Parts: sequence; C-alpha cells; structure tokens
Amino acid sequence: ARLQFPNGVTRIELDDRQIDMPAAVLSITGSEDPILLENAALKLKQKLVGLSGLSRIEVKGAPGKEVIVKLDQDTINRLGISRQMIANTLSQRNSIIPGGLVSSEAQNIRINTQSDYASLDELRRTMIQLPSGQVVSLETIAEVNLEPSLPLTEQVYHNGARTVSLGVIAQRGQVDVIKFGQQLRKLAAEFRPIVAPLKIEESFFQPDY
Repeated sequence: ARLQFPNGVTRIELDDRQIDMPAAVLSITGSEDPILLENAALKLKQKLVGLSGLSRIEVKGAPGKEVIVKLDQDTINRLGISRQMIANTLSQRNSIIPGGLVSSEAQNIRINTQSDYASLDELRRTMIQLPSGQVVSLETIAEVNLEPSLPLTEQVYHNGARTVSLGVIAQRGQVDVIKFGQQLRKLAAEFRPIVAPLKIEESFFQPDY
C-alpha cells in the first residue's frame, strides 16, 4: 500500500499492541450483589499477580462504590440539626491533611496522618454536635452503607448470570501458554474454597486451543 501513497506522506507503521487478548477470562458468579462479586474478583486478582509469565490482569464489570448516608429525618428534626450541618461535619472530618516525608539516604517514607475515613465503622462513629453542645454519633441518626455507584457503567454476564470478570493477559511471545494455563487453573482451584459459595467460572480459556 505504501507504494501507492502520494509524495510527502510520512512513514506508516502498524501498531498491533493496542489491544492484547487475554489468555483466559475468569468470571466470579453466584450473587446478584455486584460489590460482593467485585470484592471476590479483586481478592482473586491478588492471588494471581505472582503468576509466572503474567503481563497484567484487567477487571471488567466492577460497579464502582459509593458511601450512602441515609438520614432519619424525624430524628434530626427532633435534635434540631440540619442535613447541611451533618454534611459540613463529614466533609471537614474527611479532609486529607498532608503529612510530609521522612527522608533518609536509602528511601523516602510518606507520613499517613489518618485524617480521612478508613472504614465505614469509623464513619458511623463520627460525632455530630447538636445546638445544645451535646454530641451524637452518626450511626444513631443515619444508616451508613457501601452501595454500587449508579448508574452502572459496565455490566458483564456469564451464561446469563451477573459477573465481575478478570482478563488474564500473558506476556506476548514469551510464554508457554499451555503451562501458563495449567498454573492459572491450579491457582484458581486453590482459591475456589475461599470465595465459596461464589463460583469461579472460565468464560474463555485460550490454552485449551
């Protein structure tokens, strides 16, 4: 085709590395709760990161998460506090304060000031000040839960069942794919009892071919 180009056209190169096909796609199924599926998929990903010949693992179908605080309107009205007062307290408490670095010749260590929330329980225990000067914990006036971010931007299914999947990509041109598949199946088998009653299904498995 280059012979047909007019004068002045720069050299054209084919880049075939934009999309790498996974050697295998493992899918977590067994629940309609996307957060439960995502948590199991991320644990499985950690199990697989030491796989010899692995290039990377792509997670598909993860819903993303957000913290939902559902206030009891009757209770906050009775206590004389507003939604905005609660929002301001949570915003101030969740600010991330830089801690700086401790430096030595060998390394830099970043200081964690732990100024932001580290868990749902910590958020639930946040003290809200009342107009009287007394304080109450957030969990006494609200339900605090971790829920999927809506709308769901990406959904993946395996045989009609909702799933979060892992695309396991091997290093290109450097891996015995059959041995890679054997190691992958061994690690997945070891992990199955840990995620039960959820299941680890093979949606695609290139080494079989």
